[in-house]
Amino acid sequence: MTQNGSHQMPPDSIRPTSTTSDTLEIVEARLDQNHHELITLADHAITNDGHCIGFLPHGAYHDATTNNRLFSLFRNDDRVGFILWSSNELRECRILQIWIRRDARLIEHGRALVEHLEEAHARRLHAWQLRAWVAEDLEANLFWPQIGFTKKGWRWGPAKRARRHNLWVRPITYLVAPQRPVPSLESPTPRVLETA
Repeated sequence: MTQNGSHQMPPDSIRPTSTTSDTLEIVEARLDQNHHELITLADHAITNDGHCIGFLPHGAYHDATTNNRLFSLFRNDDRVGFILWSSNELRECRILQIWIRRDARLIEHGRALVEHLEEAHARRLHAWQLRAWVAEDLEANLFWPQIGFTKKGWRWGPAKRARRHNLWVRPITYLVAPQRPVPSLESPTPRVLETA
C-alpha cells in the first residue's frame, strides 16, 4: 500500500488528506527483503518503549514474520514503525502492538498501518471488528478515537505492575454482509432447572 502523506489530520477524517509529497508504504513481512531490520526495529521498540507496547518474547516477532502478521511502515524509504496483529476464532483482528518511532509520531502513520490491516487482511478473514488493549495510563489512548475506535471496557493487566487496560474496538463495515454471521459475545441465557 502506498499513499501520499499529510502532517495535518482532521480528527473526524477516515483517510489522510494529502498535503505533502511524502510517500507512505506498508511492507508486509513476507515481502520484506530486509525483514531482519524489522526485527531489529521491534527490538529497539521493546528496549525503549516496552512499558508502552508490552512485552512479547523475541520468538513472537519471528513467528509473526513467518505468518505475515508483522508489517513495516516506511516514510520516504525510512522505516518508521510497525504493527503486529493476530486473529482469533471469534473473527476479530487483534492489534497486539503498534509502534511508531518517537521522531515520526503522527496520527497518519498509525492510521496507515491500521487501515492496511483492515483492508488487506481483516476483510479477507471476514473479521467483524478490530480491537486493541491499551494500558490506561498511556498517551496512546488519545490515538484510538482519532481513527474511529470506541472504548468498550477495561481489565486489569497481567504485568508485575498491574495496570488497567482499555479495550478499544472498531467495527468493520462491509458493502456486502460477511459470508458467516457475526458471533454473539453476550453470555448465553441461563437455564432454569426445575426442582421437583
